[in-house]
Amino acid sequence: MKKIIVFTSDGAGGHTATTNALKASMGDTYNIQAVNIFKDVIGEVDIIYTLSGHRMNGEQFYEHCMVRKYNTFLSALHGVGKWYFRRVQKKLGKMVERFLVKHQPDLVISVIPLVDGAIVQATQKLGIPFLLLPTDLDSTNYIHDIYKPKHELLRVTLPFEDTDLRKKLIPAHIPTSQISVTGFPIRQDFFEHKDIKSIKQSFNVPENKPVILVLMGSVGSDALYSFTKELSKLPNEAHLIICTGRYEAIKQKINTISFPTHISTTMVGFTQRISDLMAIADLFITKAGPVSMSEAIYMNLPMLVDTTSSVLKWEKMNYQFIQKHEFGDVIKKAEDLPNMVSSILKDGKLQRMKDNLTAYDKKHGSNEVKSLIATMI
Repeated sequence: MKKIIVFTSDGAGGHTATTNALKASMGDTYNIQAVNIFKDVIGEVDIIYTLSGHRMNGEQFYEHCMVRKYNTFLSALHGVGKWYFRRVQKKLGKMVERFLVKHQPDLVISVIPLVDGAIVQATQKLGIPFLLLPTDLDSTNYIHDIYKPKHELLRVTLPFEDTDLRKKLIPAHIPTSQISVTGFPIRQDFFEHKDIKSIKQSFNVPENKPVILVLMGSVGSDALYSFTKELSKLPNEAHLIICTGRYEAIKQKINTISFPTHISTTMVGFTQRISDLMAIADLFITKAGPVSMSEAIYMNLPMLVDTTSSVLKWEKMNYQFIQKHEFGDVIKKAEDLPNMVSSILKDGKLQRMKDNLTAYDKKHGSNEVKSLIATMI
């Protein structure tokens, strides 16, 4: 069985979700090994780990800031990170090369940003096929330090056929023949038939109310509380499914909210049943992260995207894509949420969004990536 190494990260739920989807779809065909490149390959260059006195690594620090929506700071830190990784690219390339020589994979996949130039360098030198699979719609961070690559075994994927997405790859001058539109790799359960009635019963969701799913990523967000509090002011009947993820502390705050009798709720912690929750939802409220938004696109679920604070530069295209194709809208102020939701539920806008989603061409990402890999190995 041929070996595939997936360079991934624990610092954001999107990388983990994509990696798990790849393992689930190809684990019976290939020996897939997920490797946290920042910890297990290039960990010695982690400045955050050094500066924090070994109390927190870069991924943990990123997650800490994400939960608290320190987006302006993260954007500034991102600029420093790009400068730093460029300065040490040759060193990173040698570190990746040593790792690959030791583990001898038949193919390498990357679902992480910023260090792919070093991976191109190493895989080209060793003659190993390399599949770059951006998990953001904006691939700018993934082509960082890639320019006119001569790696003939390199392939880059795009999740959807879209001119704006293709434009983001232009600065790298990657040959068109090495770019493939594959769809977004998500778990198979997002494509399965769903027993709506049974799922609603298992989550104690009433049959006769519109269902609003609120999810701000696997690690949660402080915005979850403010959004839920605003949704408690909805004038019309609704059922809220509030996903707290791994952010346990937010539950106590949400439990202090007083809901009127016409609004019922279900609180859900970290769960693998997101596809079930999306299947029974009528409207999805989420952050601008690419994976949850892509999952909602595949589930034909209209969405409202959080832009109440500064959005991370590399996530702007995510909500712009949603607006461009009229799959949903953005939330600019939390206090606007009750009127926005009420209007969407009343005036037919929800159905128009759903119709746009249903009509949009979506390739089965996991299957397409598997087929592409078969041509590469």
